[in-house]
Amino acid sequence: MPGDRRSDAEDRRHRESVRWAKAGAWAGIIGACIAAAVWVVDKVTAEEKPAAATSTPVPGAPSASPSSGSHGVTATAPPAPSTPTAESGYVAKYRDKLLFFPDPLANNQAADLDVPVVGYVEKIDSDDYDVRWEYGTGLTGGHSGFFGTTDSDDPTPGRCAADARERSAGTIEAKDLIPGKSRFCVVTTEGDVAWMKLTRKQGGGSDADRARLTFTTRLWTVNP
Repeated sequence: MPGDRRSDAEDRRHRESVRWAKAGAWAGIIGACIAAAVWVVDKVTAEEKPAAATSTPVPGAPSASPSSGSHGVTATAPPAPSTPTAESGYVAKYRDKLLFFPDPLANNQAADLDVPVVGYVEKIDSDDYDVRWEYGTGLTGGHSGFFGTTDSDDPTPGRCAADARERSAGTIEAKDLIPGKSRFCVVTTEGDVAWMKLTRKQGGGSDADRARLTFTTRLWTVNP
């Protein structure tokens, strides 16, 4: 009958709407489950991330500073090396100066170490020269001051002054002057202190008194 056909059609539509309603409900439930799962995963991941590292000050380490450059560390300069000072009471006037004594046969030679200068004896006032190099005599000190031997290659002025006064050299013959080994300390006519080392001995041959001598010399003057 026509009325029954309408009832069947309406029934089919009703069942279809119910089916879609159920499908929508399930879709909502599934979506909610997925969202909940995502939230749980995000939360767990966030909790597993390591906390940001914080620096712990280390004693003696440079500290951060706003003006410390691109790396944020203030550079600490190393302590300045200590500077050696001259021995109290003396100031170095010259160091390792070469003094040359010529063959003394024609003219005996003398040195005024305070200048310093080397020349024949008659040219230098006898009150000024500190060392003489004489033919037939040898190496000796001046008329004033002190002339002594020393064992040191690098003496302090105080040590050298003591050696000059306490270890008088007297007169050293030419044959006994040995390069590298003959060393002397002098207190000059002006009260300065000199160290002399024979570094070269030339010529002479069978007549050692005619040798030409080269000394490496240092001098300290008294600090006023």
